[in-house]
Amino acid sequence: MARKGEGAAIGIDLGTTSSCVAVLQPGRCVEIIANDNGSRRTPCCVAFTDTELLIGDAARNQISMNPVNTVFDAKRLIGRKYSDPSVQSDKKLWPFKVIAGPCDKPMIVVTHKGEEKQYSPEEISSLVLRKMKEIAEGYLGTPIRNAVVTAPAYFNESQRQATKDAAVISGLNVMGIISEPTAAAIALGLGKKEGTCWKKNVLIFDLGGVTFDVSLVKIDESSCEIIAVEGDPHLGGVDFNTIMVNHFVQEFKKKHKKDISRNPKALRRRTACERAKMMLSSHAETTIVLDSLIQGIGFCSSMTRALFEELNKDLFGKCMDLVKKCLRDVGLDKRDVDDVVLVGGSTRIPKVQELLQEFFEGKKVCTNLNPDELVASGAALYAAFLSRNGNYKFEVPMWSRHNDNVKDGIEMSSTKSNTSSSSHSSDHKRKDNDTLDFSKKSFDCVLHGEALTSSMLQGGVDFKEFAKGWMPPQDQQLLGSLKLPTLQEGIMRRSVEALFWFMELSERNNQDMELHLKRISQLEQDNKDLVTNIQMKQQGMEDYKEQMNIWREQAEASRTEVLKSNREMESQRKRIVILEKENKSLLGKMDRKLREVMEAKNSVAEGYNDQMKKLLEQDRAMENQRKRIVQLEQDNRGLLLKMKLKQMEVKEAERLARTSATEAVNAFKMSSDYNQGIEDAARARLEKIASELLKIGGGR
Repeated sequence: MARKGEGAAIGIDLGTTSSCVAVLQPGRCVEIIANDNGSRRTPCCVAFTDTELLIGDAARNQISMNPVNTVFDAKRLIGRKYSDPSVQSDKKLWPFKVIAGPCDKPMIVVTHKGEEKQYSPEEISSLVLRKMKEIAEGYLGTPIRNAVVTAPAYFNESQRQATKDAAVISGLNVMGIISEPTAAAIALGLGKKEGTCWKKNVLIFDLGGVTFDVSLVKIDESSCEIIAVEGDPHLGGVDFNTIMVNHFVQEFKKKHKKDISRNPKALRRRTACERAKMMLSSHAETTIVLDSLIQGIGFCSSMTRALFEELNKDLFGKCMDLVKKCLRDVGLDKRDVDDVVLVGGSTRIPKVQELLQEFFEGKKVCTNLNPDELVASGAALYAAFLSRNGNYKFEVPMWSRHNDNVKDGIEMSSTKSNTSSSSHSSDHKRKDNDTLDFSKKSFDCVLHGEALTSSMLQGGVDFKEFAKGWMPPQDQQLLGSLKLPTLQEGIMRRSVEALFWFMELSERNNQDMELHLKRISQLEQDNKDLVTNIQMKQQGMEDYKEQMNIWREQAEASRTEVLKSNREMESQRKRIVILEKENKSLLGKMDRKLREVMEAKNSVAEGYNDQMKKLLEQDRAMENQRKRIVQLEQDNRGLLLKMKLKQMEVKEAERLARTSATEAVNAFKMSSDYNQGIEDAARARLEKIASELLKIGGGR
């Protein structure tokens, strides 16, 4: 119940990928509250950095730079054990670390402001809920305490309680945890005109970001029942995105011979595919353009709606198979379904609506309500009722396929009088064919014009949430007399019956009091044993804390090593980039060199023929030269013979010359002597002539 002075009560659709908050104020319609970015849905994403804590869009925008410390999908962990097979399967897909905590509780390990910390899924979800609370407070301008939070229909009691704990941690007073199909049914049911009599089977088709649920709800003018639930917690819009990414990766590989499936820009490709998917909901064709995807190579491709539907035909078929199974579980035919309500952003895909209309033989699918906001609207309506902002009383039984003991509900019907209120409860009995058998008993009790509240009855029954089912007459007790005003015949009869039940059982309850006292004594002894056990566990917790400190120190040392390794890897990555550039340059040079070699090879081949011709000519010339040399050798031998003869002649001539020389010398000697005689005679003659001349001259 809402507490006074704490502002309006809000409804929160706590999703797996994103959340939505709504409010119903007196005299106004349901309002979906947008966040600071103007978006009416906020990502369920929490990021821990060295300086701050980010929630919502800010956290999602930096996930590629800080993946190990950005937490999402906390809803898949909440209320589960670490050893749960689904947890073990999911954690392999997350970049952040999940370990086993106390009592097999999954704990998320992150580094925040330089320290390694562990958070439970409830704490992560509480941060998202606190963000939704702040969004509502910023819009309404008043503090918010009271809220109704939704949970999937397949959540068991542990998961529902964990969701409630998360809301309490966030500072909210949890007025109720209702299932998402119930919230959608409330939003649908309250839209009917008052006073009309109608009964319908409504199929709620909820295809979100990462989960798919289909629920069958039976609605009439006074109540609604969830009679069947089916779904796949790992089927949603993300799967359609993944198939598109894989298609474009193969197209890029075929065109450029490069595999980019492990490229760090994968998130960028996924975001582009998500935008393209949204465009195809309203256009027959769209284009994806990514510049410099890898090594400066850009990517541009188109996607038609027909191709998108062909790629995802298996997923569409799986959705329809679950719809058929949901109907088979309760033995209904598709013709028994009156309305089909779409919930979740992925239901905007035209093929989904087309398949549903085709399966239900042309029946119009309800598209006049925003599928992203339907659940939040129902939660806000329920919150307004619980805070008494509306004149309604209602019962909405909620049933979980995973826990048959979960029996809670709220009956809803519009009333013409504001001086009466009815409380109803039901005993749910599960049949083999997954149908529910309701045995309803109800009565109206009025005290001076105001409704009898649960605080007037003993036994722990809450007429707003029937967690313990309907209380039979033998378990009730008269706590006081009631003064009943004149009422309608049916109401008076039920009121008098209730009064007699109380009086009859008063004495029986007194006899049972002794047994209760003995039981209390036994419980006190059990409590003492429990206290002793708790003290032992506390000592064990102290030991565990010491061990945790040791582990924390070891983790810090490991973190230092990891940071060092990261720096080395970054340095190595830069070196690789440089080497890639050098390799690219070297490949260019090799290509140019190869072309030069090929050109030289062709040139050599042409010159080879010319060279061979020249060699042949040289061979012929050498042969002629050889013949000439042979002839010269023959001539040389003749010449040598002649030279020998000549030498002999020379020798003979030399002998003759020597003889002649001797004779000449002798002749010369004789000539010299003769010449000397002549010279002496001539000198004497000259001297005689000179003296005669002197004489002649002296005489003158």
